[in-house]
Amino acid sequence: MKIYKNKFITDKIVQYEDSDGNRVLIKSDTNGSSFTVKCRPKDSRLTVTPIEFKYPYENDGVNFDASSNVLTKQETQELFDSLIPFFRETIEIIVRWFKIQKLLYAYYGDTSKFSRLITNRVKEVNKDKSITSSDVENALLGSLIDEMKNYEELTEFVQLCYLPVTNVKERK
Repeated sequence: MKIYKNKFITDKIVQYEDSDGNRVLIKSDTNGSSFTVKCRPKDSRLTVTPIEFKYPYENDGVNFDASSNVLTKQETQELFDSLIPFFRETIEIIVRWFKIQKLLYAYYGDTSKFSRLITNRVKEVNKDKSITSSDVENALLGSLIDEMKNYEELTEFVQLCYLPVTNVKERK
């Protein structure tokens, strides 16, 4: 399954499509706190209930609840069964989004307390008094951004992280 549309920055949505025309829509908070998965089979006679995940992500499994108002129960089951490869690929995307969301959650979370703990430990172990919490925080954020580069869904987000800051007045 490939990315069909990536509007993560503007609309918080990434759409995937498989070779048969079935689509998966992921709607995500940019802070990593939740995301929703909507499966849209090419055959519109079958509807699949959206699945929502909230941080912390502790779901043990995914239940694709599908129904149809125009098909018999047997026809609905047969159509659902024909979509099992699509649902398997969707699960792979969901697992991928668990990882993406954890990165976003860490990026937007309060890293200052964590960076102070690390800074104090580094100063204690290395006897290096020159390192600051800001240095550690920048290193942590840089590591997160580097990890985000591995996800095509976050390409524009990562590019925004590297934009130069302009029109900032210098403090005197």
